[in-house]
Amino acid sequence: VEMRILVFRRGLLGDTVVAVAALRCLRGAFPDAHITLVSEAPVSGEISWPQRLLTGQGLVDTIVPFRGYNNPSYLRKVIALATLLPQLLRHHWDYCIHLDVHERTRSEFLLSRLLRIEKSIRAIPRPLVSPDTRVPNIVDELIGVLSPLPIELPMAQQGDISLPRQESERTWVDEWIARHPALHSATRPWIAVAPWSNMSAKEWPVERFTEVLFALRERHKGLTPILIGGPGDRARSTHFVESLGFGIPLTENLDPRLVLEMLSRCDIYLGIDTGPMHLAAAAGLPCVAIFSARDHAGRWEPYRVPRSVLRFATPCQGCMLRECVTHQKACVTNIQPSAVVQACLDLLPPSPSSREDTR
Repeated sequence: VEMRILVFRRGLLGDTVVAVAALRCLRGAFPDAHITLVSEAPVSGEISWPQRLLTGQGLVDTIVPFRGYNNPSYLRKVIALATLLPQLLRHHWDYCIHLDVHERTRSEFLLSRLLRIEKSIRAIPRPLVSPDTRVPNIVDELIGVLSPLPIELPMAQQGDISLPRQESERTWVDEWIARHPALHSATRPWIAVAPWSNMSAKEWPVERFTEVLFALRERHKGLTPILIGGPGDRARSTHFVESLGFGIPLTENLDPRLVLEMLSRCDIYLGIDTGPMHLAAAAGLPCVAIFSARDHAGRWEPYRVPRSVLRFATPCQGCMLRECVTHQKACVTNIQPSAVVQACLDLLPPSPSSREDTR
């Protein structure tokens, strides 16, 4: 009888990337099992980011989008649950894995009880720590959820979030680059830039990104920023590039593995704590990441890549706000452009002019 494993994982792009290492561990331990992932689907739209990222990767066999995780409408949550339950009741499940932190798994845990799944595994409650305490990376935390299983797990900072691309994806990016003469005439480096988030509390003032890129351009004459974003960022990405006077927006409605392939061609990532940052880490790209202090230091940092994380501690850190009004985002606005410029220079390869200066 085929083993069946049910996995719940909420979240969209970044939340899916950071779960890849745990899914890889699960697949490695149960190579012949049928693994079904219940993932978050956007409230609107036809396809979920987890589907677009994980389909064809061999980590899971079936992906079931669920519109009930963060839907603000209680009625629509009930409808989503009523749609999900019949799909899950068709099968007997050997394991149910709640791949999230403990406090976010209550409703899914109750659902596994409704399904009468005896072997239901979820994270243990986090210990209470002060807001200024550095905590383990979320990738390692999710791997740790699997610790009750009789499987060998990697040590901290040894998980694998890479997502191999196919030849067709490499060909698409080759053709996209060929359509942009600036990427031919410009010398390196190419810098992937992601200034926007669906949480305004994370965002650094966009004019400071402009200041940083101008300063970097003085040191690296051929530096070309590539703006990474989704369809909703198209207008502001185009405006950003036009006001800057150089760079290219990559804001088409793309399969995330195409973005991943483009990121692998870049020299460095510069941006905030958002989904593209985790994609950049999955591509092995060095990251300069500007963090708010809304969550603990360490939890969401780029995983297993050369990185410089800029974070300014404030008395209100650990707030977990999506929007900061009272303190006007003091934790991010106190991060100065000069510090970001230096962090980028430390991770970028030396420019030809700087190499000549050292002779």
